[in-house]
Amino acid sequence: GGYDTGVHLYTLKDMQLVEMSNEKEHDGAVRALQFSPDGKTLLSGGDDVAVFVWDVNEQGLRKRTMFKIENSIFGVQALGFASDGKSFYVTTATGDVRKVELGAGEPRETLAFKEPATLALPMAVAPDGKQLAFGSRKNVVLRQAGKDAKPFEKHTAQVNAMAFNRDGSLLASVAEDGRLIIWDVAGNVRYSTQRPNAFSAVAFRPAEHGAADFRRREW
Repeated sequence: GGYDTGVHLYTLKDMQLVEMSNEKEHDGAVRALQFSPDGKTLLSGGDDVAVFVWDVNEQGLRKRTMFKIENSIFGVQALGFASDGKSFYVTTATGDVRKVELGAGEPRETLAFKEPATLALPMAVAPDGKQLAFGSRKNVVLRQAGKDAKPFEKHTAQVNAMAFNRDGSLLASVAEDGRLIIWDVAGNVRYSTQRPNAFSAVAFRPAEHGAADFRRREW
């Protein structure tokens, strides 16, 4: 996705990227993309406050449905599928976190909760779908099913991205302050490092067994 309003799907053939689809349905920049756990559904969200649901097949993308986020004039910031692939979460710049159920009919949208408004609201969903993490100007907020929200307060600037490891026991966060922090889900810092420039993205490499190895390897 990008500023050209297109949702582009590529495949790798003979070590070359081949574009399979270029769907220009959004009326504004595309800010967020998310595949379902089985890879058969793609979500796209953008500045037009719209979320498109795409079916993915060998021919490319086919639009299944589209809906606008209710009572919002701010674009979609982040998307995250639940583990069953039948529901997902949407965040907007107002701090709204909405849960959307996908079924045979129209998508059903509900306001799950509201986080403090921020210019960006990055989100990470744990593999089991039972934990959500959100970033704000200085905090990481962890929400677990049936429990109160937990603020993790070590960053000193906007949190840009987060990621859970495979078993959901660790959460990585990076921010404009140049810090990479690895937390356990109780909020304890397991590892921290800082560099002069901001981090903008983070991901765990899947481990063969158990939690991903978060020791520093290379930069």
